[in-house]
Amino acid sequence: MTLPLRLWVGRAITMFDGVRCHLGTLSTASQARDGGESHRRLALFPAGDQDTASTRLRAIPLLGLMEPRSLRSVRGAGELLHEPPDVAWIQKRLTPGHIRIAHAVKERGGLVVYDCDESGPDLDVWAEPALVREMLRLAHVVTTDTPERGELLREVVPSCRTEVLENQVDCADRLPATGLPRARADSGELRVLWFGYGENLGSLGAYVDVLYSLGGVRMVLCGPRRSDIRRVFGRLPVERHRWSRTGFVEVIRSCHVTLLSHFGSRYDAAKSAHKLVTSICHGVPALVSATPDYGRVAALAGITGDAVFDSPEDLRVRLERMKIAETRQRYLERARPLLLARYGAGSFPAAAARLLHRAGRPQAN
Repeated sequence: MTLPLRLWVGRAITMFDGVRCHLGTLSTASQARDGGESHRRLALFPAGDQDTASTRLRAIPLLGLMEPRSLRSVRGAGELLHEPPDVAWIQKRLTPGHIRIAHAVKERGGLVVYDCDESGPDLDVWAEPALVREMLRLAHVVTTDTPERGELLREVVPSCRTEVLENQVDCADRLPATGLPRARADSGELRVLWFGYGENLGSLGAYVDVLYSLGGVRMVLCGPRRSDIRRVFGRLPVERHRWSRTGFVEVIRSCHVTLLSHFGSRYDAAKSAHKLVTSICHGVPALVSATPDYGRVAALAGITGDAVFDSPEDLRVRLERMKIAETRQRYLERARPLLLARYGAGSFPAAAARLLHRAGRPQAN
């Protein structure tokens, strides 16, 4: 059954016998960027549904590369083993079925791309280590979100070829239609937002004292469970919101500034800066840890001095500055246009199309 693209984007993606994919033909425009080959079939294997951040950022946008009328769902590995696609794009979750399909695609002379924006213990959530090692060896290209993550993946299989495809802004369909959003007006308290998975909230532990010693700061948390909040904030007052794709944009726009940190293990430090991009593009300045990708994106946007902190005292100084609406507005005026130009809607599928063109058509094994 063929469905319009808008219905595919909104459909929850579930797993069936370990394998489910979207199969379609690359659009004429995509094929022009991809070397002009006709009728090239792409099978996209997402890791989750649109409530899974990496799928929302790195898989669902790829549906735009395919002809809407050609799109259909495939469950199980049988059909794909019988008639392998020209391109298998597999996103981090792995089962033995995915490995069998990758072998079949390579034997036919097709291209295998493994997209993996995880490393270390986080990757074990999505695949058994033996399957990860085999896929890193099988894939013609391993795409990831930061150079540091690529280095960590090459530590697992040194021979794998990694390429960085940066994440685009999240919830791009909810961006303001025109113009530059005004920084939220002063309201007597500075609403400071942290958002993400509760397991990552611990990176703020060293900064709790600063947040509650300043005065006039209200901490807003979107995503973590109550147990995660108690672990880090104890009984200190916070405003908690459940994460939902529809509600997130309203939460972020209700705040003056976001506070984002990747301090922790080397695997934490390798994470991407997409939350910084998302915050600014939706009209909210961000304060971020002095970790590699946050540092790179802040430098690109010309906001290093205003945004990046590496100690509690650094954070204190930057929060004090952010209490002034004019400071927040100047920050947005400088950073937002630059980030939208690089990470706006459509930037990820455009980068993927360029990668397909560079990769070409491998020889059959």
